[in-house]
Amino acid sequence: MHKPISISLAKFIWILLGSMVSADFALAETRSKANQMYQAENWQAVIQAYEHLSNEEELTEVDLFQLADAFIHSKQGQQALDTNAKILNPQRIPVAQIHYQKAQAYSLLQQTTLMWQALHSATASGFSNLTQYKADNGFSGFKSSAKYQQTVASIERNLKPCLFNEKYRQFDFWLGQWEVYTQPDKKGLMAGTNSITRSEDGCLIREQWISASGNTGFSMNYFNGITEQWVQRWVSNGVVIEYAGGLVQLQDREAMRLEGKIYYESKQQNPQIKDFRGTWSQLNDGVVQQFFEESNDGGNSWYPWFNGYYYPVNESAD
Repeated sequence: MHKPISISLAKFIWILLGSMVSADFALAETRSKANQMYQAENWQAVIQAYEHLSNEEELTEVDLFQLADAFIHSKQGQQALDTNAKILNPQRIPVAQIHYQKAQAYSLLQQTTLMWQALHSATASGFSNLTQYKADNGFSGFKSSAKYQQTVASIERNLKPCLFNEKYRQFDFWLGQWEVYTQPDKKGLMAGTNSITRSEDGCLIREQWISASGNTGFSMNYFNGITEQWVQRWVSNGVVIEYAGGLVQLQDREAMRLEGKIYYESKQQNPQIKDFRGTWSQLNDGVVQQFFEESNDGGNSWYPWFNGYYYPVNESAD
């Protein structure tokens, strides 16, 4: 038979478990205090809290980053650099921010060559906080230098990639205020007007269509940098179109072609979901052709849905 645990042993285990819980609670309290002091920018208190915490357990990457930041604000460059170097395989702190922090530490240590190298690594990793860089006193003494301006330019490219990456500009030929006709040389009827504008720092192209009869439609067009495709989402009364694609080479010219689906609200359409594609081509004299096609057999055959010729408004009035 097993002997029952004595009361004294049970009490010891209870006390041990209680002390372990108390210790964990105390560490959590210390970390919470460190975070509060960090938000309050009480840098010396942050350093003291994390140094106390490090005596009891291994600091997390967030702990290390905030401790290094506190060292930087306290003008302790070497301590900041040493702490920053302990951040290995970060999961929560962006790599670019870690490189930037390293550059701050090198600035305090007046190691300018390593500072510029760290800033280059930061921008190459996607650092995009231009406000922080321009306000950073550690770099203010270099504002007149070419490297400082180069870094500003790199940060701006990260901050507004759609204004600098040519892939986001492939549809720019469609931008403008247009009158749209059903035949070239304005021989057909005017189908309507279309306003094509860029917004969101060049990341979005907005279309606002008004037909000759007064019906309207709106589309959002954007380049998806992950899928490497242009996407359009069109909405009008009873019709939604969602398709994607990119530049294609036709027989005599390059064109933007998107393929996907058109969705009809009306049940008179059979089927209500069909394959759909649109092709935008640049013609002579600034004219743009927009040709839409629809398919009922999964894309094996196509028939015209709309053919429009875009003429700039400022050239249309005679």
